[in-house]
Amino acid sequence: MTLAEMTGITTIWTLIFWTKICKTKLAPQAPTIDVCYAAVMAAERAYALFFLVYLFWGSAPQPRRRWPPMSRYSDQQLHHPIEIYVGEGPEADRFVRRLNKELLRLMAEAGQAGEQEPERGQERSREKDQELQQARRHKPAELSGWLAAGLKPLPEGAAPLRMNSGAQAFAARSAAAAARRLSLAGLVPARQGKRRDGYRRRFEVTVFGVRAVHTAEVGGVGAGSSLGANAGAAGGVGVGQEESSQPDSPWHRRLEKLAVKALYTQGLDFGQVTLEAGDAGWEIARMTACPAFRTPEAARAFAAAVLETAEGWRAEAERGAERLVNGRSAGAVGQAEDPELFGSGSGDLLLGMDPEFLLFDPGAGKIIPASRFLSRTGAAGCDSVWIRGRRRFPLAELRPDPAGEPKAALRQLMGAMREAARQIGDAPLAWLAGGLPQPGLPLGGHLHFSGVVLTPQLLRALDHFLALPVALLEDSRSASRRPRYGCLGDFRRQSHGGFEYRTLPSFLVSPVVTKGTVALALLVASVYKSGALPEVPPLPASALEAFYTGDRTALRPFALRALEQAEALPSFSSYQLYIDPMFKAVRSGRTWDESVDIRKAWKLAGNPPGQRA
Repeated sequence: MTLAEMTGITTIWTLIFWTKICKTKLAPQAPTIDVCYAAVMAAERAYALFFLVYLFWGSAPQPRRRWPPMSRYSDQQLHHPIEIYVGEGPEADRFVRRLNKELLRLMAEAGQAGEQEPERGQERSREKDQELQQARRHKPAELSGWLAAGLKPLPEGAAPLRMNSGAQAFAARSAAAAARRLSLAGLVPARQGKRRDGYRRRFEVTVFGVRAVHTAEVGGVGAGSSLGANAGAAGGVGVGQEESSQPDSPWHRRLEKLAVKALYTQGLDFGQVTLEAGDAGWEIARMTACPAFRTPEAARAFAAAVLETAEGWRAEAERGAERLVNGRSAGAVGQAEDPELFGSGSGDLLLGMDPEFLLFDPGAGKIIPASRFLSRTGAAGCDSVWIRGRRRFPLAELRPDPAGEPKAALRQLMGAMREAARQIGDAPLAWLAGGLPQPGLPLGGHLHFSGVVLTPQLLRALDHFLALPVALLEDSRSASRRPRYGCLGDFRRQSHGGFEYRTLPSFLVSPVVTKGTVALALLVASVYKSGALPEVPPLPASALEAFYTGDRTALRPFALRALEQAEALPSFSSYQLYIDPMFKAVRSGRTWDESVDIRKAWKLAGNPPGQRA
């Protein structure tokens, strides 16, 4: 209600009040007052009718003011680094109001911190003053269901990071379809509408990107809740006092992993997940794309994550622009410009890996622990698994130094492989790679990235361009490792500041697969890092079903489309020599055989299995 409306209502009620006073006090001496009183009472009734109509129509949600497309602001230094989809409706309105409030508060604090920052021996430079004024002007902007934010604008030509583009598809998805996606990825959806007995611990986890920004425990007893996008609070569950868990606690890490994975399966980049302790472990009771901030701390943590991600994306775009300028300058003075050389700076892209393999004795028909030949550390070592509650070291693992281009990365890998061959010697053992060459011991081909911002978009791109084509090449027994191992979007943050992509099986099965995987991973990451990677939508339900069940026929159209899109990426020609043989194998329908000793393909010295030195 506006100030003018409130003033008008106050005036009308004051006039009615004083007219009634006059009617009571002056009617015997002034009969003409009756006429005035009748007129005022008629006005009162008309106003009462108007007021009821206003309450009914005026309280309905009104459409929010829409901003023009963000591109119109590019000339006014309002090109925000991040755009998040917030949608429509009352729930989205509440989310936007709370988030906007905290974003503005954090941006104001950032400006004040900049003002108080002391200069060492000199006054603040004009450039720093301009940056401070720019941060004050750079307020969040809302446009057509999207909210754009950031402390500073993106450099010219850089594309913003768009988050939660899959929220509309999630909103239209049925509860059964959402539950199926969770089940395929190895998660347990809560049983719908089934009464639970006893007290069950419930946690509400708010996620942005690949991190849980806030975790709170809520308690209750009762019926199941809905997995649908428009579900309200869990039915029959009373919300207790929130207790945020410690970020470094095992509880937080476990809940974070489950919540991030649940949202990723639905194609969401942020949201809120309610987890409930059930008979089969943790169950997903509810998911929503618009978090309900129960406390100011939750809203503030979410806003801080938005600005942190925006600043990381903006800084990466600026470094990319600087590399482009430096590359052009180098070309101008006659130096060769190589788009693959990323390994010369602290923020440059590097790729490491730790593919695994097994040592198998065909004569005895059993696995020989790698710990008999290899130590736990070094470029060629052994890795552990838990078997019947005991830690064993049956896996051999190669750990080459990271590199920024395919040739160097493969050179490092070959060096680690030769070191393994030297330590294992002429033992008549078969080296087996792939996904599941022997029952009970799944193998992984984990890729380590550094110098690139980790977002769900990057994970989705790696799934699309890497995991789908590799799945077509797999031995038929390899798919049975999923979903416990090799889920789409599986990652682990590393202490060096990068992350480990854990979806792929061991690609050591052949040089063709290894070269193609390494080069394709560097291509996707470098194009993503430069901001030129097209947005990869979440996989449809049919593709997910085919991937997790190992249905190569159903998966083939999606993988072939990924090959075509990869060949259209910028700089593909720089990596084509390494990638083309693998793409030809995918298109021809070939698969690898996980029972074959990989040493022959890699031309490693050693006695064949069954022969003694």
